Amino acid sequence: MHGLDIAEVFLASQLESKLFVLSNDQIKQVLNSFESTPPAHNLKVVDFYEVQNDDQNDWADAATEVELKLRNAGSEVAFVKEVTFYTVKHWQLLTDRNHRAVDVSATYDISISEKTGSLAKKKIHHEIKPQETDRIRFKLHSKFSADPDGLSLYLIQVNVHYNEEMAPASFRQTLVNIRPPQVSEGSYFGGYSNETLKNNKNLAREILKLHTDGVGVEDYVIEVLESWMLAPDTL
Repeated sequence: MHGLDIAEVFLASQLESKLFVLSNDQIKQVLNSFESTPPAHNLKVVDFYEVQNDDQNDWADAATEVELKLRNAGSEVAFVKEVTFYTVKHWQLLTDRNHRAVDVSATYDISISEKTGSLAKKKIHHEIKPQETDRIRFKLHSKFSADPDGLSLYLIQVNVHYNEEMAPASFRQTLVNIRPPQVSEGSYFGGYSNETLKNNKNLAREILKLHTDGVGVEDYVIEVLESWMLAPDTL
């Protein structure tokens, strides 16, 4: 068709030889043509979890701390403007202790409501450089009068709003135990009521199912819930 005297297969080794006689700038230009350009704005929530306090006896600050791990996979700086905590659902695991409570004096960063569908917002100003990972902590508290020795469990959907025109970065729904703003100064324990047994077993069954479906739950909460699954239905 083209009036060639010789026509043969052009081998990969021959292509390689042609490439490497070019200048470095030319080689880079050729190779970059096969690489996808990262989007300008692409912030991801890598992880969201409750920070464990090693000193369980330190009640000087009883706030629940959670940590967000963020990664900017974009080519431009991500300006984080706001973080929201959406209460998907709330449960309370009871102990049937009768408490005489004393308030703890502390300052918290954000207040979470136990009401389903409530939204807590926190305005922040935080920059994450391109292709870098960062971690942000929040202290959570709630006005809900929870059992100081029980668990007050909040199913939370966290969203990170950044750069004016971008959709928020989100992470899977996560269960967080938000400790109440008071500790027990003294209590007596007279045994569990049948109502409490029913409440706690139903709660454990529901949350363990959520965990199986992919909701993030801390190991110590799983252990407590699994122990309640072994409890009798009535006493």
